[in-house]
Amino acid sequence: MYRLGDEVKLLQAINGAPTYLGTITTTSAAAKNNSDTSSAFNTAAPLLKGKVLLLQASGTCYILPVSSASGAVTSATGIKLAQDERVQLTMDNTRGYLSVIRDSSDVSVKVWELA
Repeated sequence: MYRLGDEVKLLQAINGAPTYLGTITTTSAAAKNNSDTSSAFNTAAPLLKGKVLLLQASGTCYILPVSSASGAVTSATGIKLAQDERVQLTMDNTRGYLSVIRDSSDVSVKVWELA
């Protein structure tokens, strides 16, 4: 039987070790996603499909996994994140884009993959 040596290794085995993927930034009322943000990331298949993500927002915003680059989150359909909130999100196998829309001011959402 394999046993982990210490608490850090145990937490990484459960939660994964974060790998920075990129930042989704929106400076207008329009939604942005991982393929149309200023520094696009994970734009080739399988995109973000099936990934476990760690997200941190710089300001209040709404997020939502969507199935196409033209799909967009709204304040009515999205998951609201507060400033500096961190959340873990599991993308399913049909949605490869993470859509972000700001609440009232510019916002950036940092995205890491937990692997």
